[in-house]
Amino acid sequence: VVPSDLYPLVLRFLRDSQLSEVASKFAKATGAGFSV
Repeated sequence: VVPSDLYPLVLRFLRDSQLSEVASKFAKATGAGFSV
């Protein structure tokens, strides 16, 4: 498992927890390229 495998899971957790602002910042900071 590499960190990039976990990014989608972390983003989903943040969105499900009503933390979309944090999810957006996480995606931007990590360059995760996933839409939030």
